[in-house]
Amino acid sequence: MVSFPQAGAGQDSVERAVVSVVQELFGWVHVDDEYSLVPDYGQWGVVVGWFSEGEEKEIRFDVSAGESYKIAGQGDRNVSDLDICVYDSVGREVGCDELADAIPLVTFTASRSGTYRAVLTAYSLESFTAYAGMILLRR
Repeated sequence: MVSFPQAGAGQDSVERAVVSVVQELFGWVHVDDEYSLVPDYGQWGVVVGWFSEGEEKEIRFDVSAGESYKIAGQGDRNVSDLDICVYDSVGREVGCDELADAIPLVTFTASRSGTYRAVLTAYSLESFTAYAGMILLRR
């Protein structure tokens, strides 16, 4: 089950849209009662969009030392290689999934608090553009 922060009036449609994207793109991600979406910076823990080959998109998020995180990606049928790399607040790589597939997954436990960033890269596409995204979960 994916849980969201308390939605106020007017946020119900945003929440429904996010749930729809999560179910469609990230249905393969095992989310249990221990993990929930990270709603930092109003992004609801999800970044999706159109990519051209080699294009990157990133999400910045605050972490607390000792907490565990999962960042998963997914592309449409036109994506053959999608990667995610995560960097800590000083730019050091804390995890990277560079397998030649379209379903990257990075898990880590934060060694220090700060603002981290996750970078999603569409390395190889079967067409000019493709739709892909990543989801950020926190234990």
